[in-house]
Amino acid sequence: MSARHVPLRGVRVAVFAAETGTVLLATAAFVLSFTALRDLAQRSGIDPELAWLWPFIVDGIIVVATVSVFALAGTRVVWYPWMLLILGAAVSVVANAIHAVVAAEPGAPPIL
Repeated sequence: MSARHVPLRGVRVAVFAAETGTVLLATAAFVLSFTALRDLAQRSGIDPELAWLWPFIVDGIIVVATVSVFALAGTRVVWYPWMLLILGAAVSVVANAIHAVVAAEPGAPPIL
C-alpha cells in the first residue's frame, strides 16, 4: 500500500493523537510557566493576591495571538498578531529563565 492510499481511519487516529498530544503538552507547559511567572511576580513585590494576573496576561497574550494568527491568515493585518505572539513568547521565555536563576537552590549548577 502506497503513502497515497492511507486508510481514512489511520488518518483520523493520527490526527486525534496529534491533537490530544498538543493539548496535553500545551496544558503542561502552561501550568509550569504559570507557576514560575506567578512566583516571579511575588518575588518582585506584587501582592500575592494579584500575582496570578502576571502569568495570565503574558500567557494569555500568547494564546490570543496564536488564535488570531490562524484567524487572520492570508490577510494584510496578520503581522500584528505575529508580532504579539513573538513578543509574548519572548517575554515568557525570558521571565521563566529569570525565575529559574532566582529560584535555584544554592549549590545547583548554574547550567541548570
